[in-house]
Amino acid sequence: MSFLFNVLGSGDGPPAAENGADTVEKFVSRLQSSTLLEDRREAMRGLKALSKQFKLEVGTQGMDALISAVDKDRGDTEVVANGLEALLQVTAADVKEGENPSDSDLGVQFTEIFVKKQDNVSVLLNLLEEYDFPVRWPTVKLLTALLTNKPTRVQECVLESPGSVPRLMDLLSDSREIIRNDGLLLLTRLASRNTQIQRMLAFSGGMEQLLDIITEEGHSDGGIVVEDCILLLLNLIRSNSSNQNYFREASLVPRLAPFFDFSSDAGEWSAQKVRNVTLLLRLIRAFAAPVQSQAQSTTASQRAFAQCGVLTTLSNLMFATNLDRSVSIEMMSTVAELVRGDAQNQAIFIQVTIASRPALLYIILSLVEDKRAVELRLASLYCLQCVLLQNRDMQQQVVATLMPTDSQASQPSQVTAGQLLCRGLFSGDEVTMWCSAAALVACMETQAIKEELLRVQLAVGEGTHVALLHQAGLLAARKDLKFRGRVGLLILLSHWIHDCPAAVGKLLTSPPCVQFLTTAIEEQTDSQEQTIIRGLAALLVGLCLLAKGVKVTGEYTQESLLEIAQKRILAERFAEALSGITQSELYMRAAQSYYPPGEVVFDFQYTQLVRRTSDTVLQMVRGELPIPSDPPSPSSSDRLSPDVQATSTHIMEHDAVVTSYKELIRDQDSQLIQMREEASVVSEQRNKEREERTRLADDLATSKQQKLDIDSQLHNVRQQCAQLEDEKSALAHRLAAMEDERQRDREERAKLAQRLESVESRQHDVADGRMVNGGGDQSPGRLQQDVDSLGQLLQTSERELQKQQHLLLAREEEVTVLSGRLQMAEQEMDGVRQEMLCMREQTQDIDGDDLQMKCKRYEAQLQELSHRHKKLTEDNEDLTQGHEDLLVLLADQDTRIASLRERLVKHGDVVTDSEEDDDESEDSESAGDEDDH
Repeated sequence: MSFLFNVLGSGDGPPAAENGADTVEKFVSRLQSSTLLEDRREAMRGLKALSKQFKLEVGTQGMDALISAVDKDRGDTEVVANGLEALLQVTAADVKEGENPSDSDLGVQFTEIFVKKQDNVSVLLNLLEEYDFPVRWPTVKLLTALLTNKPTRVQECVLESPGSVPRLMDLLSDSREIIRNDGLLLLTRLASRNTQIQRMLAFSGGMEQLLDIITEEGHSDGGIVVEDCILLLLNLIRSNSSNQNYFREASLVPRLAPFFDFSSDAGEWSAQKVRNVTLLLRLIRAFAAPVQSQAQSTTASQRAFAQCGVLTTLSNLMFATNLDRSVSIEMMSTVAELVRGDAQNQAIFIQVTIASRPALLYIILSLVEDKRAVELRLASLYCLQCVLLQNRDMQQQVVATLMPTDSQASQPSQVTAGQLLCRGLFSGDEVTMWCSAAALVACMETQAIKEELLRVQLAVGEGTHVALLHQAGLLAARKDLKFRGRVGLLILLSHWIHDCPAAVGKLLTSPPCVQFLTTAIEEQTDSQEQTIIRGLAALLVGLCLLAKGVKVTGEYTQESLLEIAQKRILAERFAEALSGITQSELYMRAAQSYYPPGEVVFDFQYTQLVRRTSDTVLQMVRGELPIPSDPPSPSSSDRLSPDVQATSTHIMEHDAVVTSYKELIRDQDSQLIQMREEASVVSEQRNKEREERTRLADDLATSKQQKLDIDSQLHNVRQQCAQLEDEKSALAHRLAAMEDERQRDREERAKLAQRLESVESRQHDVADGRMVNGGGDQSPGRLQQDVDSLGQLLQTSERELQKQQHLLLAREEEVTVLSGRLQMAEQEMDGVRQEMLCMREQTQDIDGDDLQMKCKRYEAQLQELSHRHKKLTEDNEDLTQGHEDLLVLLADQDTRIASLRERLVKHGDVVTDSEEDDDESEDSESAGDEDDH
């Protein structure tokens, strides 16, 4: 533990950044190579402590070691727990809650590397069998983090791992709430958008366990755990017909009914209860959603919820005063989809009464009340549309309330559905007008009902009545009318005259309305609202042209209207006006859902009308199709028998139909050829784009791997630089020591020179003594003593000279070694420089700013290394110069010694051969030692 504390510090602060990579490497090496369990524990604790601050280093160097240790030491709880925590820190994405992680995030990149190997995920799934809290909980959190970063790949790994789903489902039975709750989140992410996993979870008893948890937590009064359970149920049920069938067949639908028991609620609901009830209503809507491909399953679900009493309960609750607005909106939408298109459920709803009034009347009242929120009024409209959908009897009853009756005359205070809709249609509030118009459109599914509505008269003054259609047309032409009110009236008129020649004839007899429509089409505008009004007017005029058998006399007929469209408005401008609808973003949004959009402009029914009729309208305006012919008049067929008349009429109609179909087929053939060509071009483009996407994906994966490899290589470069720095420090110490030795050599040479000078002076004295002796009497013994002392001094000087030679040889050796090290340093510097160039080339296409900053730092490090190399070269040159100075001094000493020997010989002294042999033997020994060295 002392080593760990030395690295991590005493807790006062994190380890130094420059030591992090080396420390991680030591811990990884220790984890992989240690045979003692305690050493592996210590190494794992160290990696866990460093994993958050040094995520890159731990991920690049230690990920494989961590997962290997977790797998091998599965029996040791501490090693496994610390390893899982370290892996969680490495793979965790650095994003805020609720945001999706980016692919450039370091945690996402390490997650991608981790899940590439199926065995890594299998190790985690096997760890779920461990019941120990320190192992099971980190495993759940790590799997959740992996699913957050790379959900698709983790789902594939789960499917490929046998027996993984039962282990995951076992988390819901864990008695520890924190593991169970995190297991709910894990399963919710796992089941998202994967039908196969959804089925496996459902048929493993997952939905029963979730309902058990909801019951234990208190249904709607439960906490966030109930919310998580419902979210997981939503993932299992939504767009999955097999799971929906299993839910019904397992008799799980009645278990949802107690959720709506609010009898004990007297006060305001908590925010958590609002979320719980809202999510459960969305769960019911997932069963009853109007999806064409699941029509049979939808009908069965509607009947099941009606049989268990959920429909009746929600119908009585949706107008409760203590409900939150969001709950009321969701409840109305749920009731709407439970009764949509199902006659039995519609009959159940109609029988519901609230305060002795029909629930249908309350819906219409909520729809036309301008003080209510727009969202609540749109939910009421959607509920009314679903109640009336494909229910001819109910539509007829609503239309009948528009007609005056004796009961209304006797009870004028009694309000009917028709009166509420008429008041809303002409109220002046644009949202109320739009909603009322859409509600009337919901009653117009048959031509008979449309013709009956033509009989509706509105009192505009004393004794003055105007037809409802005329009044709607005149109101739509008013200049001061607000945008949404005008849109609602034009949509109402469009649905009314479609497939109703009588309504077309009524509309053409209203010149102000027709003039408004033609003028609106001719206007050129950049305003979005005016563009939409222009398109609505164009479609309304086109629907007038499509009607068959219209009999009208006056200023405007079908022929005159077609002439205006072709000659005054022009076909191109007419088509441009009509495209103002189809190209609108509001139109596209409304066409995607049956639910009325919040913009309150278009609805789904109108988009369907545009799709069915716009192409035919354009063909007629362009002259490609004729106006539908009227039936033959009685005057032209008076002289024909009824049978002949019927046959003639049938033949004429048949010929007209055949002609029109031939032209239509011809046009469709040309369009089909053009579309095939366009389809081939689009197919080629899609193939190219698919190949390009595949190539880009491969390049991106390669680039990510290259970035990680480069980071590892740069780490190695830093290590090499540190080693070179250590070698430089060692060389600097060696050079300092050699400099000291050189100073001592200089001092010894100075002493030797002084002694040589003393020898020379003594020799001069000897010579002078002999000369005196030759001239007079002097003791020869004294001279012999002087000569002997000079010989001894000479031998001592020669020995010191030999020592200096040995030292010089040693210095030469050290200089050779230093030169070799300098050459190796130069080679390493060249390798680093080449590696830097290669990494710069590799990183040109990977990451711009970040890698450029790294390259600049490495260039600075390279310049620093070059400076160190230059300094080492200068030190080597100084050593070489000192070596040459030593050689010069030794040569001078040899010359002086030789001259001294010659002088001794001249003065009659005998230099013995033994001395010369000793000198030669010492020279040979020194040479032999040098060779051995």
